[in-house]
Amino acid sequence: DRSEQILFFHNPIKVNDWLATVSLPEKAAYKTAVMTRDLLTVMFVMESIVLLLYFGYMFYREREERSREMRAGEKLKNAMLDAKAANKAKSTFLSSVSHDIRTPMNAILGFTKIASLHISNEDRVKDCLDKINISGNHLLKLINNVLDLSKIESGKIELQETACNIKEICENLRSMVQSNITNNGLVLDMDYSGVKEYLVYGDALRLNQVMINIVGNSIKFTPHGGKISVK
Repeated sequence: DRSEQILFFHNPIKVNDWLATVSLPEKAAYKTAVMTRDLLTVMFVMESIVLLLYFGYMFYREREERSREMRAGEKLKNAMLDAKAANKAKSTFLSSVSHDIRTPMNAILGFTKIASLHISNEDRVKDCLDKINISGNHLLKLINNVLDLSKIESGKIELQETACNIKEICENLRSMVQSNITNNGLVLDMDYSGVKEYLVYGDALRLNQVMINIVGNSIKFTPHGGKISVK
């Protein structure tokens, strides 16, 4: 085809004066150029996809790592808060119970001293021993409560709903605080005549603790020679 254009390429040969020539139909050259361009385009696209996948994976990995660190930090923070709350509950619990323990201990020591001073009076000694027994049982329950570390750490105390006697609780309270009342020159008036039913269901230990704290504070802040009334 005479109308087809031919492309000539020549390049000098360095060893002599000759020229190396190549002739190529224009259509073939164009087709080769197009194929080369398409091949380069495909390679560029594939390279871009690979780079996108790589950077996407690195971004995902970094995000997962950051998320893992955040979760670990959150767990550590929660663990620290739980430990702090447990320590606070333990300190509050022990502080409260140590205050409760002093009252029956004082009663035991006081009645022991009275019994030793009246060792020949059988009735007086028996009365002291009965009161020591009451205070000792209350003290034992408090100590068992302190030894239950699971309750201390959780900060939760379960109320025990059992049959108890209001009059007996009040009289036991009077016995436990009597030595403090006497030592401080006070008068304790305990009136439970308005109670219609003495036998009730409740937590005798907790009720004792509440009443001991209230009466104990009254003894502490009432001037010498004063009077404390519980109704």
